[in-house]
Amino acid sequence: MILVTGATGRTGQRVVTHLLSSGQAVRILVRAHSVVPGDWDGVERAAGDLDDPASLQQAMSGVDGLFLLSPMDPDLDRFERNAIDAAVLVGVAHIVKLSTTKPEPDSPISWWRAHWRAEQHLRACERPWTILRPNGIAFFLLDFARDVREHGVMRTTAGDGRMALVDPDDIAAVAACVFADRARYTGAVLDITGPDAVSYADVARILTALIGRGVAHLDVSVDEARAAMRDGRPDWEVEGVLANWLMTRDGSGGFDGVTGEVERVTGRRARELRGFLRAHVEAFRPLV
Repeated sequence: MILVTGATGRTGQRVVTHLLSSGQAVRILVRAHSVVPGDWDGVERAAGDLDDPASLQQAMSGVDGLFLLSPMDPDLDRFERNAIDAAVLVGVAHIVKLSTTKPEPDSPISWWRAHWRAEQHLRACERPWTILRPNGIAFFLLDFARDVREHGVMRTTAGDGRMALVDPDDIAAVAACVFADRARYTGAVLDITGPDAVSYADVARILTALIGRGVAHLDVSVDEARAAMRDGRPDWEVEGVLANWLMTRDGSGGFDGVTGEVERVTGRRARELRGFLRAHVEAFRPLV
């Protein structure tokens, strides 16, 4: 039985689907108001919250694996410490944590610093673990959908920087393989990337071909980008996105590296970005 946190999110849903397809029994941690896909036959539900240690211990009763996925938050390590500590108390046999591209204690991105702290707590716990580090999940491209629909543009400060974006389905496939062969991946840190490094201009060209309308990448100033993102997002998120773009621009993030980890773990090549964009093309297509 695998307990999945963050199961109702976009990546978490794919993890559940792949675990079910691989024959794993799945339980999901949900809040009372969570909306669960209707086609998850046989999936157990456990009411709880990552900020409620007692509920976590109850949710982990009878569980031998934990997939730990937390919402983006500068304090996500607090939630993950709760889950890790509960897993230790209950005796969960293996913990798989979804981390981020480059977790470091001095990262300019606040939630990446939190991932680093959570990783350190996981490494120090007394249970077998595996860490998955996706190199930028392709889902974040949907943040540009409105600008593409309405204006045919994508605005960033990333310049010509390149990134090997990973399809969330590949993350889920890797997770399922890890749980199916836990001993092999105990103590492993898997850097998961897409098969090719692309620039935002490349993304714009792919979208142009898919929707039949010109899409351009506009390289704007930091001040322009910051002002455009002041749309209700918290400051820590705005500054984190800007930092990510600047690390993409100058290459300091190493986001252009291609690891081939998806193929080594799953036996198939990582999915190309064009396939992800094709699957979500309606989000970018003009309404009229």
